[in-house]
Amino acid sequence: DAGTIVVLAELGKAPIRRELTAGIFVDGVLHQLRVPVLQQRDGVFDQASVTVDGEVQGVVPVLLDLGAQLQRRYEDELPSLLAAAATQAVDRGLVSEAVSDSASSDGDASDDVFAMLAALAAEWAMAELQQADTRCWNLLPRSFGAMRRDLAPGRHEVTVELSGSRTRALPFSVDVVPGGTHVLYVPADTFGGW
Repeated sequence: DAGTIVVLAELGKAPIRRELTAGIFVDGVLHQLRVPVLQQRDGVFDQASVTVDGEVQGVVPVLLDLGAQLQRRYEDELPSLLAAAATQAVDRGLVSEAVSDSASSDGDASDDVFAMLAALAAEWAMAELQQADTRCWNLLPRSFGAMRRDLAPGRHEVTVELSGSRTRALPFSVDVVPGGTHVLYVPADTFGGW
């Protein structure tokens, strides 16, 4: 004789990868080191709570925490990311040195061809060492939460209050039918809105 409401909430913003460029000295030569770093982003709304007909139902529990998963994955990958970045920096320096040595020498044209082929091979190897991250991090929320409540049939006033660095209350009117499932989907804060 009851119906069900399910509140689904996307909360916060997942961290995104940015490239950090730094310089390292190897054998007295400065090499550029490019390392992907995980940048945390402030979420305006990182928690949701539900009220039904003026009665507080509690905080929507987080069922999937992408932010924590991305952080763990980044920490697991960090040694290989640093190794790849260092290898690329040294390879770029060696190729640059080989090309400049070839250009400044009085050698024949075969030296120039060899230097160009070496540069192409090094660029290809560097591209293969670290594949581009094609995921669209800006679209990922930090977490997903869900709350389910069984209600008597009829009209119910449901309020989802988003909180974090500011607060926003979203009112919904739901006509609950016996045996029905009614979903309130709140995609909060992916682009700073809701």
